[in-house]
Amino acid sequence: MVAAPNGHKPYALPKIASTGSSAIIACVDTDNNINFWEQTNSPPWFKHETVASAVGGSGGVSFPAIAWTGNSVIVAALTGSGDLDFWWQGSGHWHKETVANVG
Repeated sequence: MVAAPNGHKPYALPKIASTGSSAIIACVDTDNNINFWEQTNSPPWFKHETVASAVGGSGGVSFPAIAWTGNSVIVAALTGSGDLDFWWQGSGHWHKETVANVG
């Protein structure tokens, strides 16, 4: 079970994938953050990272997806304005790109 850190609201819409050697999980929380966990080999069993904070403004963020490319983790989600964004993990942090803008 993945627990919410102190001060964070509940998680929703979890998605899970595999790197071939560990489980990876992405979900959103009610603060409109995109969260990521990667399974580790020792306690704590999952390492948490915030992919992006307060995504989508007042419209929030929804429908996250997660995948392993063979070299890095990618996470995609729809923003409240209808944009499709994705983030990829590299050089120790997350990089954002917009795939499609609605307006």
